[in-house]
Amino acid sequence: MKFVPRPLEETADISRSRPNIRTFLSGAFSAILFIGALWLVLGFSADLAAGAISDKTEVALFAWIPGNEESSHPGMDRARPILDRLLQTGEVRPLPIRLALWDMGMPNAFAIPGGWVGLTPSLLEEVESEAGMAFVLAHELGHHHYRHTLKGVGRGLLWTFALAVVGASGTGDSLAAGLNLA
Repeated sequence: MKFVPRPLEETADISRSRPNIRTFLSGAFSAILFIGALWLVLGFSADLAAGAISDKTEVALFAWIPGNEESSHPGMDRARPILDRLLQTGEVRPLPIRLALWDMGMPNAFAIPGGWVGLTPSLLEEVESEAGMAFVLAHELGHHHYRHTLKGVGRGLLWTFALAVVGASGTGDSLAAGLNLA
C-alpha cells in the first residue's frame, strides 16, 4: 500500500482547539473519584494492618518515643491516680499505659502509640476537677483501645508511600498535610 499525503483541513489540527468544559469536568471528576477510591483502599489496608499488630509489638515498635514520665508537675500528681482508677475499672487493651508531660503552649492531650498518654502543662492547669481530668484521660484511653493511634500512623505511612510512588514525595508536603488533617 502506497502512502499518499493529503492536505489537512482546517479542523484536523486538534492541538489548537478551544478548551472543552465537559472534558475538564470529566477529568476532574475522574481524578476525584480515583483519589477517593485510593483513600478508602489505603485507609482500609492501614486499619487491617493496625488490627494485626500485637500489643507487645506495638510497645516494642514505639519504645523510642521520649516522654517525661518523671515530671513533678502538680497536675501530673493529680492525673496519675485518676488514670490508675480508670485502668482498674475500664476495659482497655493491655498496654503499659504511661503518662508523659509534653511541653507545648496550648492545652492538649493525645494518645501516642505504645501506650503513652501525653498531657501538656497548660491542660493540667486548665482542668481543675477530677471529673474533667477523668474525661480527658478516658478519651485518650479510648484512642488506645480502638487503635486510632496505630491506624493514623499506618495511613500516614501508606500515603507517604503512595505519594513517593507517583513522584510527589518532595512536593506533596501540603497535600500530605491535608490528607493527615482529613
